[in-house]
Amino acid sequence: GLTDSPEHIRELAAKAGEYPNLEKLELLPFRKLCLEKYERLHLSFPLSDTPELSQEHLLELEQLIQKRR
Repeated sequence: GLTDSPEHIRELAAKAGEYPNLEKLELLPFRKLCLEKYERLHLSFPLSDTPELSQEHLLELEQLIQKRR
């Protein structure tokens, strides 16, 4: 929801295409793995309302990158 729009991914793929030695571009989906740690420390997690990236959406974004290559 923050940087996973098709426009962001197209811009990322275009920028990555400027590097002829780039071998791999990997998208790392947002996960809330640290949420439990924040709770144990009694801290508010600033991205608690941000949804995790679904596998379906990740595949769609990866396809956008493949189209740019």
